[in-house]
Parts: sequence; C-alpha cells; structure tokens
Amino acid sequence: MRYLFLFFLFFLFWSVAVRAETLFLGVQPCWDPEKSLVMFQELADYMSNSLNMRVRLVVYDNAEQFHHDLSRIHFALQDAYSTYIHRYPERYEPVAIAVTKEGEASEIGAIVVRKESPVKKLQDLRGKSFIFGALHNTPKFFSTWILLRKNGLDPLKDFREIGLGGDCLYNAMAVLVGDYEAGAVCADFLKEREHQKISSHLRVLAYTDPAPGWMFTLAPRLGPELRKKVEEVILRLSPGSQEAKHVLKHTPWLGFTKPKGNELKKIEQLVHEYRIPETL
Repeated sequence: MRYLFLFFLFFLFWSVAVRAETLFLGVQPCWDPEKSLVMFQELADYMSNSLNMRVRLVVYDNAEQFHHDLSRIHFALQDAYSTYIHRYPERYEPVAIAVTKEGEASEIGAIVVRKESPVKKLQDLRGKSFIFGALHNTPKFFSTWILLRKNGLDPLKDFREIGLGGDCLYNAMAVLVGDYEAGAVCADFLKEREHQKISSHLRVLAYTDPAPGWMFTLAPRLGPELRKKVEEVILRLSPGSQEAKHVLKHTPWLGFTKPKGNELKKIEQLVHEYRIPETL
C-alpha cells in the first residue's frame, strides 16, 4: 500500500512538472491582436488539455515582432509565404494546413479600388499609388505581386508609390479614404458581414490565383516525440469534426488537413519565376 501511495505521489508530481513547462503558440499578425486572441484561444486551450502541457497563445502587433519571436516560440500559425520567407535562421515544419469554410486549403487575394475610381483594369494602375499587405503575407503580397507581373506590371517601376500595410481592414480603409489609389485585401474579407459597409464602397479590379493557405508549423528544435504528438493532436481537428467545430468556431476555418508536401516548393518556384522581393 505504501509503494502504491508513493507511486501515486510520483505520478502527481510528474504531471505537475509536465504541466509546468510552458509552450508558446504564436500567430502571424493578420488580424488585430484582440481579434487574434478571440479566434485562437480555444486552440491553445485544446492543445494544453490534449498535450497535458501549458500552451500559451502569443499574438503580435506587427510582422517584425512575429519574426523576432520565432526563435522563442514552439508552434506558429502562419500562412504559406510567411513559412517560406521566415526560413532563416531555421525553417518551421508545416504539419497541417487549414481548410476554409469553402472547403479549400488555399487563400485568394483581391485588388480593390474605390467604387468611383476611373481605374477599370489592372493596366490602368500604371502611375498610381498601391498598398500591399505585409511582406510576409500570401494573398496581399505574394499572390498580388504575381497577379500584377502576369498582367505586365512591374510594381517597382510602374507604381508612383508603394505602401506596405497591415491587416485587410487597414488596407481597405487606406484605399477608401484616398491614401492609396488601389490596394490588396484577402478575398474573404470582402465577404465578411462586419465589413460589408466598407466593402460596398470598394470595387474589385481582379482576384489572384489561389495559393497554399494557413499552416500549423513546428519549430525544428522540438523533439521527435513531441512533434509526433502535436501533429496527431492538430490533425484530430479534421474539417467538420465536432472538436474542430468547437475549437475553431471563431476562426474562418473548418479544420486542418495534412499538407501535400509540395506547398513550400511551389512557393519557392513562383518566387524565382516572378522575381518576388523579400524586402522593399
């Protein structure tokens, strides 16, 4: 009986010790910090319970903070181009990719102008001012850059002014109030009910091609046992599952699915083909 009691105490103290280690889940800044907390706190709680370890959610004001913190956090929710561009000093491994409400594991961007703008086609943007998203963003920078290059525009030469914005709301407002004559937003932003008033004053000039979507990525310094366990926990949130409906109810996603494995290679090929800069 004494040995059983000692074993129970050992198990109790071991469980507390495991829980005492804090792991950090960072979210690429694509929404304002307050909204990111609402969207992803359930995911951090789910991971804490499933891993029997404390998982703390970390949100950021800007891309520089996020990039700097990649040397400290253990997991990162980031889009595909962010995963590619933040490959130094160490690349995070994507173990799951988010599936949107439309059932797609991809993102689409849109170039918008004010409704009354004289700009009718992409070629009319020559000599105009344009606001992209942050340099690490897939739909608002990577995909938009490709769309412009495919239509014969060189952003470095053909625009009067280039801006690097933030989230979709920031970019949409920058176009709406006239700070820029055109800009990039996520296509999903234009459908969101809370932004309908703003969207109604904007006109879509063109949509980008789909690009690989948001990824759940792991720091390379994580041990193989923990990596495997985290991958299993995240992939349990399959699209349409009850767990996913609860954990991701505040996000634009149905769940997570396993990546095909060629997403970052595709990003790299397009970077070289369309000469997408990593800095401006």
